[in-house]
Amino acid sequence: SSQQGGPGAGGKGEVPEGWYRDGDGKLRPVKGEAMCFDFDMGGEGGGFGAKPKLGSRGGGLQDNFKNFRKQKLKEAKERAARERVEGEKRKDPVAMQELREKFIEQCKSYYGVPYAKRYHEPGSPHFDAPMYLDCCGLVRQVLRDLKDDFGFTPGPWNQAYQFDTLPIRYDTWHKMRPGDLIFAEGKYIKEGVKPQKGDIVHIEVFLGGGPEGKSCCGARWGKGVVQEFESWDFVAKSWTVNKWHFCSLDTWLEGTCRSFHPEREWKRREWAPGARSIFNAVGDGQEEEEEADEGAGGEDAEPGTGNAVSATKPGGAAGDGRLFYVSRGNQWDLVAGAPQGQGW
Repeated sequence: SSQQGGPGAGGKGEVPEGWYRDGDGKLRPVKGEAMCFDFDMGGEGGGFGAKPKLGSRGGGLQDNFKNFRKQKLKEAKERAARERVEGEKRKDPVAMQELREKFIEQCKSYYGVPYAKRYHEPGSPHFDAPMYLDCCGLVRQVLRDLKDDFGFTPGPWNQAYQFDTLPIRYDTWHKMRPGDLIFAEGKYIKEGVKPQKGDIVHIEVFLGGGPEGKSCCGARWGKGVVQEFESWDFVAKSWTVNKWHFCSLDTWLEGTCRSFHPEREWKRREWAPGARSIFNAVGDGQEEEEEADEGAGGEDAEPGTGNAVSATKPGGAAGDGRLFYVSRGNQWDLVAGAPQGQGW
């Protein structure tokens, strides 16, 4: 440039924008300003999404990530401590009895809610009902209503899942207390109907009243509603009963809702951060807290399985292929199914 003060000028004219003169008077381009992110770890600074500060020479990005993860670990540890204290309170016999009674009353609050819309014709009283609850739907809804009292949110699966989460079982109904749960193990009468896991086809809530002390409440008939029945011992229209199971509510009252079945985990298929991720609030010697809420999917969703798959070329012997891993968040089963569908 031949303009005064331009990069090629020999004199000491004005300095154009983006340039400066060094100690010898030479024009040199201005380098970009240093930038570092200030991740405010709480308080009033805006959190993880805070705007970057220009010209700051503070800690590097990696240090801020480490501080962020350190704070998340601290919060997780404090949360776990609070949950342990709350868990101990739930085990108090008086607190358990109060919650048991609250559970029963909440079940009764749904009396009159129809079973399912498909059983009602347009124009009928229950066709446009605001809510429908089948047998397991009633129990699930009540647990969700009282999730803060129970300390967990139940998974979305049906009565088979609920049965697997209640390991305390009685050999006779006489030992049950109001609020305990009754499960029917049986077979569907109609051919072609997919069997339930463990053949658990029905659930009701024991109340202990009535002429024989067998009264219960639940959703029993397709065209019926949630109501109270004189006895849990009845003949169903769509399935035959092989065995009645009498389960204590105490496990849930103590804040635990997980599968106790050795072969059915009932796990959600969802993304979880890796052990080295800054978003993983478990690590540095801490033991991972077992989730109470296990599950996602439909009412008949398959229990979760592992995510390691061995791929073998067509015609090859098992084990000849390589072992690969896919994150659950990437729907590993779909990815693995593609080569398997081609004969791998």
